[in-house]
Amino acid sequence: LTDMNMPGMDGLTLLANTLKADPSVSVIVVTAHGTIETAVEAMKKGAEDFLTKPVENDHLRVTLDRVFRKRALLEENKRLVSENEALKEDMRIRYHLATAVGRSEEAVQLLEKIHFHMKTRSHTLVLGEPGSGEVDVAKMLHYNGPWAGRPLLFFDCFSVPEHFHETQLFGEEASSRPGDAKKGAAGLIERAHSGSLVISSVHRLNPACQSRLSRVIREEQTQRTGGTRFYPVSVKVIFTANPSDLDAAVAAGGFKRDLHEILKENAIVI
Repeated sequence: LTDMNMPGMDGLTLLANTLKADPSVSVIVVTAHGTIETAVEAMKKGAEDFLTKPVENDHLRVTLDRVFRKRALLEENKRLVSENEALKEDMRIRYHLATAVGRSEEAVQLLEKIHFHMKTRSHTLVLGEPGSGEVDVAKMLHYNGPWAGRPLLFFDCFSVPEHFHETQLFGEEASSRPGDAKKGAAGLIERAHSGSLVISSVHRLNPACQSRLSRVIREEQTQRTGGTRFYPVSVKVIFTANPSDLDAAVAAGGFKRDLHEILKENAIVI
C-alpha cells in the first residue's frame, strides 16, 4: 500500500518502479486528494485498487481480501499450468519412439509404419486385437508428430451410447427458437483443431456420423448438429478397431463401405 503524495517520489512513480522490478507485486494506491483522472491513471499503470482517505478499515479489509484471493487464484493457475506442461512432457517421453520396446522383424516394421504416418496430417486407421496396444500406437502418432504440443482428445464409440455420438463429435449449433433455445457447443472434432482426435472402436460408430466424418476427412471442415455453417478444422483423426469386428460391421451394412475404403488407405496393422 502506498500513499500518493510523498517527498522524493510520488505513488504513481513508486507503482511503476515496483511493477518494473517485480510484476507479481500487488499495489494499492491511497490518497487524500483523489480524482477520477488520477484513479484511472493508477489503474492503467497496474494498480490493484485506488482508495481515498480516510480509509475505512472494513473497506480496506474487503480490498485486501479480494487482492489476496486474486493472487491465490493466479498462483493456483500457474501451478496447474506447470503440472499440465510436466504431464505433457511426461507423455512425450513415455510415448517417444526411442522408448519403444521390441527388436523383432514385426516390431521394426510397426515402428517404420508409425514413423511414416506420424509425419502427415492424414487420418490413420490402427487395427489390432483387443489388448494389442492400439491406443498406445495412437498416442505415439500424436506425441512424435509436429503437433505433439497440441490437444489430444479421445472418443470411445463402445462406451458412449450411440444416440450421443453426433452431439459429442460434432457439437450443437446455437438455437433461439421459442421453446427450443440452446447454447451452441463445439464437438470434439472442433476442439481437437490443430491436434489429434482418437476414435476407438470405430466399427460401433453411429451410421449417421460416418458420412459426416467422411466430409471432415475429405474437406477439412465440420458442421455442428442442427446448423448450416461449416467450421474449418485441421485435425489428425486416428481410428482404432479390431479388424475382424470392422470387417463384420462392413459385411452387415453397419459400417459404410466408402468410409472403410478411405480408412484402409492409411492403415497400421498391429
